[in-house]
Amino acid sequence: MIKDIDNKLLGRREVVVRFAIQGPTPSRKQVMSMLTSALNVTEDRVVIREIKQAYVETAIVVTANVYNDVSTLKRVEYGHYLKRFEEKKQGQQAPTQEAK
Repeated sequence: MIKDIDNKLLGRREVVVRFAIQGPTPSRKQVMSMLTSALNVTEDRVVIREIKQAYVETAIVVTANVYNDVSTLKRVEYGHYLKRFEEKKQGQQAPTQEAK
């Protein structure tokens, strides 16, 4: 963990985490699972702001916000991050509905 700031005013933790990886930059979904397991939080409270990997580096730096609850996340985050969050939710639910 590079940085962990507790922002009580906005009801969130602002974290910057470094992960060692092998191969190409992982997808947002893979980064989300790595981040949630490292921080012991659920995916519905996390918003990934940025994933950086320098050329030929074997590490990524992830900037994310971890909210105290989902209602605070929806009240505070920018619209395009919420849209990305909702699309992720719908994408996970769609295959299960089609399988029925």
